[in-house]
Amino acid sequence: MTDYALAEERAARSTDTVRFLIAFHAGRTTSPTADTETPLREFLLDEDEVAVAGYLEGLAAAARTRMPEHPVNCRCQHCTHRTRYAQLQAARAAATAMRSSKEAVVDGHR
Repeated sequence: MTDYALAEERAARSTDTVRFLIAFHAGRTTSPTADTETPLREFLLDEDEVAVAGYLEGLAAAARTRMPEHPVNCRCQHCTHRTRYAQLQAARAAATAMRSSKEAVVDGHR
């Protein structure tokens, strides 16, 4: 799911879809060095929870796109889980192939 699709889904659940999406876009297009606290303070002083949620969602989306790729030998929890899952899938595929080849040999000798 893309960042914008997720934002549209969450905006649909908010009380003001347009305001959420405008704030999301503002947060999404903020540069990494820009002041992000001032807009949040303004939204909070205006008691505009929808804009706060949209802006924070946009900041999070921007941060996700700026994240560096993990190195091949990364040991973080996410990469470890992904590697173990890939190994499990490969083992299952190998076991299935082995069973299929044994069945083919048995069927060939009948």
